[in-house]
Amino acid sequence: MKKTIRYKANGKMVEKQINYIPARYIFAVLLTLFEVLCMIGIVVTLCYYVPYFYLLCWVTEIVCIINVIASDDNPDYKVPWLLFIMILPIAGFMLYFLFYSRRLPKKYIKRLKAVKRNMYILENEELWKRLHLEDKVAYNQATLLCKTSDCDLFGDTEQTYFSSGELMWQSMLRDLKSAERFIFMEYFIIKEGEFWGSIYEILKAKSALGVEVYLVYDDIGCMSTLPGNYAKKLRKDGIKGVPFSRLKGNADGEFNNRSHRKIAVIDGFIAYTGGVNLADEYINRIQPFGYWKD
Repeated sequence: MKKTIRYKANGKMVEKQINYIPARYIFAVLLTLFEVLCMIGIVVTLCYYVPYFYLLCWVTEIVCIINVIASDDNPDYKVPWLLFIMILPIAGFMLYFLFYSRRLPKKYIKRLKAVKRNMYILENEELWKRLHLEDKVAYNQATLLCKTSDCDLFGDTEQTYFSSGELMWQSMLRDLKSAERFIFMEYFIIKEGEFWGSIYEILKAKSALGVEVYLVYDDIGCMSTLPGNYAKKLRKDGIKGVPFSRLKGNADGEFNNRSHRKIAVIDGFIAYTGGVNLADEYINRIQPFGYWKD
């Protein structure tokens, strides 16, 4: 998050922007760190004062190592955890129990199952048969994608490829202005600037006209780009906004469960996806790392 400060230097007023992390995130990280240190401290104390408790810790560490090796996770994810567990005998497996798992909590799994039960089932058997006759390779790919993502097969669609974020931006603005029923958006990073500002003005105007506007942004992805209470500002302007997996300072896998999605859906007929977040570097209005093409 950027903050503008003004001060006098040599009799002149100087304006400068500084980056800072909102206090809510700092408090959440400190609370998580405190919880972790307390848990590790309790286990270390038990090892010293409870007979043979350290043997249980060694067995637990071995089981953790076997679980990591046997898991289907990416080696880039597994190897650092193996090093943690082996180099830090007690703290390592404690951190493993707290942060390794990427599984969703049971309450979220129940919500997802409820959503799936209420999903609209599209009658598209004829479309599947037609695709199978036209292109068996495409049919197999579509079958895999639909089963993996719990989605349906649609016909009579068109796709447009944008070679840069700038081109996508202008097209998205035109389509957002045409919305009549709803606008659904979900993004990992939203940063205040020209890109997001132009979209935000349209969302406010559309909400005032009765269009349903929903926005999901990742809480950690926007940690340094949006105020900690940004959802309140959105709701004040008629936008039903909510941070995904809000950081609360729990010593669990909430850090791992992030939404890296970049999706916009307009009236159920137009959709945008890809690698472009809603920040000025993605449309090259600023170039902190050179020309950006994602």
